[in-house]
Amino acid sequence: MKKQFVGYLAACTLLLAAGFSQSAQAADAPSAKADAVAVTAASAGSALAVAPVAAAAPAVAAAAPVAAPALTPNKGDTAWMMVATALVILMTIPGLALFYGGLVRSKNMLSILMQVFMIFATIIVLWCIYGYSLAFTEGNAFIGSFSRLFLNGIWDPASATFATAATFTKGVVIPEFVYVVFQATFAAITCGLIIGAFAERAKFSAVLLFVVLWFTFSYLPIAHMVWFWPGPEGIKDAASLASETAKGGW
Repeated sequence: MKKQFVGYLAACTLLLAAGFSQSAQAADAPSAKADAVAVTAASAGSALAVAPVAAAAPAVAAAAPVAAPALTPNKGDTAWMMVATALVILMTIPGLALFYGGLVRSKNMLSILMQVFMIFATIIVLWCIYGYSLAFTEGNAFIGSFSRLFLNGIWDPASATFATAATFTKGVVIPEFVYVVFQATFAAITCGLIIGAFAERAKFSAVLLFVVLWFTFSYLPIAHMVWFWPGPEGIKDAASLASETAKGGW
């Protein structure tokens, strides 16, 4: 009897334990489902919150394009331009001076030499004052502006940098001061070519005055129209001998 009672108590205990476990599982199920729904809702909310930001990111990227890197002059290009400038100077002094001096009588040779030297020096000064600005800056179809008067604006004190000059090759630039000197030598030798027409025929002061006027009212407009890119008669041969000799009267 005693054994039966103990077995009965054990069976009741097992049944009670099974009942409590089932009720506990049933109570946990809704909370777990609610947690899953909450997590899903939170994920959806965060996704919706992130979506406008992700959509706005391409718009911001499109609104702020990447700035193109500044072009830097190549040392080789700059060195070659300096060599070419020196060669043009040698063509004038002493090349042109000795050439014209050898074509006149010996008593006039010193006069021809002085005319070439003085014209070369005068044109270089005038080129730096106003010649370069009138020939190689934006103006109109026939003459430039005064934006580079006295070579103003080539040095930028705010950024402590020198301006660069474009070339006929896309993406290739040289220092603008080098370009100024190179074009100055062309202006000087072109004006020097005129001396051959006045040798032994005009006074030194008259020749000098004529060259200054011819440089201002003839060379500069032609240089602007032919060699400055927006000019109406732009060409690609910046060292055209035909253009130089034509302007010199040959």
